Amino acid sequence: MRDLGIADRLRGAGLVVEEQPGWQTRGAVLFAPRAVMWHHTASAMGKNLPSLNIVTNGRPDLVGPLCHVLTGRDNCNVVIAAGRANHAGAGSWAGSSVGNSRYWGVEVENVGTQAEPWRPDQLQNVAEVTAALISYNPALVADCCMHKEWAPSRKIDMHTVSGNEMRARVMQLCIGTPTPPPTPVHTYRKDAPMFMISEGLGLFLLVNGNVCQFGTPQEFNKARESAPSIPTVVLPVPQAKALIG
Repeated sequence: MRDLGIADRLRGAGLVVEEQPGWQTRGAVLFAPRAVMWHHTASAMGKNLPSLNIVTNGRPDLVGPLCHVLTGRDNCNVVIAAGRANHAGAGSWAGSSVGNSRYWGVEVENVGTQAEPWRPDQLQNVAEVTAALISYNPALVADCCMHKEWAPSRKIDMHTVSGNEMRARVMQLCIGTPTPPPTPVHTYRKDAPMFMISEGLGLFLLVNGNVCQFGTPQEFNKARESAPSIPTVVLPVPQAKALIG
């Protein structure tokens, strides 16, 4: 099932978050993550988020999305997809050889060599993203890995950073946080215009108490693009039912 709580968990951890339009319905539905895989983008230096289009839409040899969170050089974290992403490829770690459906993929903008050393604040930001994604569960830290640990014969990311170092950072955040940060609670009015996503119910537009349901994600995204000022919300089934009647 798609993870529709990614943005809220990252914001609840105090991180800077942006949402790539359509992330809630991007990626295959069959997705049961339990750990994070860390990548670097191997992008050219000089720009903050040069890989945004590629990780969202893919490339000629690999369909997107290619990660769940893209971290810019300014430590802004862009939520790319809620469903399964094509980021792992063949490999194994901690007894698992199933990557894309079991791992959140975190891509970090970096040239991919020592020409762009990692800053301590970048590594801390990646650790905080990871801790939030796994809901501060120490039992899941050992399953998190670098892409180079997953596929050592073909990958080097994240360059010059050891998986043990990153897992230690994440573990410290997990054991230093007695309870996960609370998920923000919002109250929505039926007469407030909004695009609504509710897993199991569908995709809707609410305007002045009137409800329009979309049959496909394509129809939903087209309507959202035509009305960018109307916010998009993701609601649990009980709250969604109360709004659509």
